[in-house]
Amino acid sequence: MPADVAVVGRGAVGLATALALSRAGLRATLIGAPPAAEAGDEADPWDLRVFALSAATRALLESIGVWHALDAARVAPVYDMRVFPAFGSDRDALHFSAYEARVEALAWIVEQRNLLRALGQAVRFAGLPIVDERFDGVDADPRALPQASGSVPESTIPLRLEGGRRLSARLLVGADGAASRVRESAGLASERFRLPAARAGRALRHRTPASRHRPAVVRT
Repeated sequence: MPADVAVVGRGAVGLATALALSRAGLRATLIGAPPAAEAGDEADPWDLRVFALSAATRALLESIGVWHALDAARVAPVYDMRVFPAFGSDRDALHFSAYEARVEALAWIVEQRNLLRALGQAVRFAGLPIVDERFDGVDADPRALPQASGSVPESTIPLRLEGGRRLSARLLVGADGAASRVRESAGLASERFRLPAARAGRALRHRTPASRHRPAVVRT
């Protein structure tokens, strides 16, 4: 039986999408190699690859049972934000305040390892099917699919994996990054360009006892 939805990509977006679809009652299958583990050691346990999660993203993670599975000691809320103009500009900086907006926080900084660990646990608990092969493309001829009985419905998308395996799904979701094979297979054009900006990130450890276990991520 074909899956209702095949989600290509096993990063944070793909895992969250498959979980949300499964919660909605759809048969979702995850396709792709697991994300590469980030390097870390005892001397530098913090992951510099971080996500700034909005309130809407937090609500999504709460709805799929992931938010409260995060290591709360490694989640840093953003209460105040300032965006400065280019050096030498006479424009004022933009200021955003959670207190003035009367919200709990503007965003939450979460390490990639922390987020992927919680999402991975939720996926395993939900028993979602995972195909540990890279997506290769869409077969133009549905007859290339192995058929246990009957014919492949016209609404089914025939999928081809790198190892030669064939699958089918009624909907294909591409969560496989900037160089998306799903987008390429669908014939969707894209354009990449660089924004005139620079940034840097560093995790700082507070000296105060109450917050010594919580990182502060500074980005400029």
